[in-house]
Amino acid sequence: MHEKIIAVSASVQDMGIAAMKRWWPNGAAPGAIAWINDDVSAGRFPHIAVSVELTQDKDGYDITAAKGGWDMQGITSKFMPAFPPITGIDGAVTFTGPDSLHFNLQDGRLGDIQLQPGTMDISGLNAGVQILKMDIPAVGQLPDMLTLLDTPPYGYAKKYGLKAASERGGVGLDLQVELPLLAALKLSDLKYHAVANLNQVALPNALMGKDISNGKGVFELTPDEMKINGAADIAGVPMQFVWQDFMAPKDNLTRSVTFNSELLDDDHARLGLPTAGYVHGPAKLIGTYEERGGQKTLQTKMDLAAANVAVKDLSWSKPAGAPMTINASLSNNNLSFTATGPDMALDGAGILDDKMQPQKLDFGVFRFGDKTNAKLSFESQNAREHWMITGQSFNAAGLVAADENVSPELTSPPKPPRWIGMKLDSLLLANGAELKNVQAELDHDGKHWDKVLLHGDLHANVPLSINWGPDGKGKQTLSAATDDAGKALSAFGITDTIRGGKLAMTGTGDMNALNKTSGNAEKTSGSANEWLAGGSVKITDFKVVNAPLLAKLLAVTSPGGLLDTLRGDGVSFATLKSEFQYSDAVLRLSGGKMNGQSIGLTFDGDIQQDKTPNTLALNGTIVPLYMLNTVLSGVPILGDILGKDGLLAFNYKATGKVSDPDVSVNPLSALTPGFLRDLLFDNAAPTPEKNP
Repeated sequence: MHEKIIAVSASVQDMGIAAMKRWWPNGAAPGAIAWINDDVSAGRFPHIAVSVELTQDKDGYDITAAKGGWDMQGITSKFMPAFPPITGIDGAVTFTGPDSLHFNLQDGRLGDIQLQPGTMDISGLNAGVQILKMDIPAVGQLPDMLTLLDTPPYGYAKKYGLKAASERGGVGLDLQVELPLLAALKLSDLKYHAVANLNQVALPNALMGKDISNGKGVFELTPDEMKINGAADIAGVPMQFVWQDFMAPKDNLTRSVTFNSELLDDDHARLGLPTAGYVHGPAKLIGTYEERGGQKTLQTKMDLAAANVAVKDLSWSKPAGAPMTINASLSNNNLSFTATGPDMALDGAGILDDKMQPQKLDFGVFRFGDKTNAKLSFESQNAREHWMITGQSFNAAGLVAADENVSPELTSPPKPPRWIGMKLDSLLLANGAELKNVQAELDHDGKHWDKVLLHGDLHANVPLSINWGPDGKGKQTLSAATDDAGKALSAFGITDTIRGGKLAMTGTGDMNALNKTSGNAEKTSGSANEWLAGGSVKITDFKVVNAPLLAKLLAVTSPGGLLDTLRGDGVSFATLKSEFQYSDAVLRLSGGKMNGQSIGLTFDGDIQQDKTPNTLALNGTIVPLYMLNTVLSGVPILGDILGKDGLLAFNYKATGKVSDPDVSVNPLSALTPGFLRDLLFDNAAPTPEKNP
């Protein structure tokens, strides 16, 4: 018997879900109606059209062809096991056989994610297992997308360390999925390729404790790999990167991040780099971060050729255009690094804590210029730094005095409490002074030096000894001595106007007052405990050369020959004595006096040390002693009236910059015999009296 072909067509307008399920032709595309029964729960079908072809033989009817479709409006449907349903679906469904459905989706929402026009196919409707293929664009916010990716059993966001509750940003997603529609779906059965365009992404505390913001780029996710290729601000620093996480490790590699950036001045501090405060100008940074078999490694290279670099504390700098590179390698918490530049080299290793702060460092090579060639060791102990410096030489000139040759003028970062030990062949100090055979111990609490023990040789057979430290009774004691006062005072940047002389200094300090005193307060008045230290200083048998204050005094009180002497070999003095008080801001001198064969003078007042340039406010009396032997010796009557202990003198007042003070002199002054006796012979002096 020949087969008979029968064609049947039907169309229905505006049918609801319940009616669709009730009136679907029995045996017509059973897979399609099975999908509707199982996975569609709400919505309407504005138009349905179905055509089937049947063959009839002696055994009955068989469907040999089926085609048709329906429009969807407001449909709610599950499309993927464990995922929430898609709601508000608008679009159309077509089928060209009994075994598959093709969806053209125009609209819909997956939670708070807005779907864009896309396609979906379900095949194997008459088989035991159906296969879903989906290609649907979507737009939404990153937290919503991460929440979706974290749906059990998938958990993709958590696997990559992303937290939906804290991340921010917009996402444009193209989701391609292929999976069997099984109730007990295995991840190995899932095939997918998600491509997302990220915009304004913010991930707090995402990379070594640093925030990521303004993130943009392309995000790709497959069963084997997650990849982000884009740019973002890390701690406010623009950076380009490629981030890859591997679900199936390659040679035990589970994560790889390559990055590069051009750093500007403040970016070093934002990233917490040790170059902060030393670099002025652009610096190129490239690096690679890897996680491999439980080992975390970071390799970086910084090119500083285009930047000015100044290590002001070590009196070293390089201009833009001079090559300089810094290479660092971090494996878990173990650090190694090298740096090379014009007449400088570093080579060291160390250990960082979990916050990437150094806990221990050892510099086998520490060389800056021709005056620093040493070995350094560093250890952090309870937020206190411990430094030991040994070897050939160390240039400390920048630590004790300004170096005008260092450019640019950059401010070094604030220093924490620290202990410094030294054992050096040579220690370079200010004004070219060099201390040989140095042994030192210095202790700083972050504001002040609690202890300074320094011993060395200024030159052959001329030692320098400085001892400042606690006496065990809550105060500090001070003693300093050398047979070359001029060299010592110049070495520490105090003054470069004294030549020779024997120095002896003693004093005390109140540690309780030290801890209470603000480092920025001006100490020109108030109670005694505002002063950090006080004592007395004595210098004998020395000369003064090129002293701005003395030069101006001699210019108006003495003949040119004495001024010429000051500018040449220097004016000789037998003794300098003064009491002093010291604070962070002010050095106060009281009862000060200097005397020699040619001149004698007294001084009282303050030197302000917290201003640039330093300023002074001094007053006293200057006595040109040459007059005693030249003028008065030729006037017997006047000499008899004044006696051996009296002569004319001048009161003076000096204010302004230490390097160029303003000086005023009152030539109508006279000295009492007692005052002169004190000036010349160290007796107690009454106050000078002024002529009316």
